[in-house]
Amino acid sequence: SLTFLDQAAHRFKNAESDGKKPIILYFGDYDATGVDIPRKIQESFIEDFNVDVDVIPIALSKEQVLAWKLPNAPSKPTDSRTANFKKKGGLGQVELDAVNPNKLQKMCSDAIEEFFNYELNEQLLSIEETERNQYVSELKDFVKTL
Repeated sequence: SLTFLDQAAHRFKNAESDGKKPIILYFGDYDATGVDIPRKIQESFIEDFNVDVDVIPIALSKEQVLAWKLPNAPSKPTDSRTANFKKKGGLGQVELDAVNPNKLQKMCSDAIEEFFNYELNEQLLSIEETERNQYVSELKDFVKTL
């Protein structure tokens, strides 16, 4: 069976062949690892699956941590990225869980809204309804012939 990443890569390749640019909206902790994950995800999809995907960090950023006055803890000294993170002005470690769930939900909705194609969605829903009605009709006809 395919892993989640294999399935995603397959969908992304199909999207690319349809002329679309696959994206991943990233929400993660603000720490040495968290700020590096979008780059690593993008790199992995290219290296492992030959799929170019845009990974868009939505949360958490240094600016968000400061503006929302989120509590931070010292960076993990065992993380190999910590020294470089501190050198670039990293504030320490802030968990995504520190963000109010309602604010996080709104951020997610807003991020999706920016990319969601409502016109295409309506077309697909209409096609789905037509196909469902056709299926039900044909199934009823089939049952009558039994």
